[in-house]
Amino acid sequence: MKILALDLALKTGWACRSEYGDQLISGVQDFSLTRGESRGMVYIKFIGWLKKTYSTVLFDLVYYEQPHQRGGAPTQILLGLVSHLQAFCADKGIDHADVHSKTLKKFATGSGNAKKPDMIIKAAEILGRQPLDDNEADAVHILLFAENAIGEKREHKTKEQA
Repeated sequence: MKILALDLALKTGWACRSEYGDQLISGVQDFSLTRGESRGMVYIKFIGWLKKTYSTVLFDLVYYEQPHQRGGAPTQILLGLVSHLQAFCADKGIDHADVHSKTLKKFATGSGNAKKPDMIIKAAEILGRQPLDDNEADAVHILLFAENAIGEKREHKTKEQA
């Protein structure tokens, strides 16, 4: 099963396995707006990236961190990203699931109250390098959580280790 793991935000962290499933690859995709762009452009950029990623990765399951209702523009954008992701998955017949942040933190560090630096440190151990930011770190943990949830535990080799 090919999984795409996402930590949705304007700077979305992503993680998946290489073509043969032997390497963990990850990064951050920036959907930030440039001057004069409306908020709707975030979703156009996101869907464009998702289509391109799908044509490359051919994922059949998406796991993402459950959005929190904190209010304001960031919450609106996050909920929009989730809605667009779910619509994309429905259109392509792709399963999707979310994971609560406390569940993810407990899985990754042993503590549901772990802080961002703790998650980054654990992701760095897995990647063999410093993640670009907390979004990439979370996406790495989401991927491993998803693999564990569906019973596909794997060796955690990165591009650098292969």
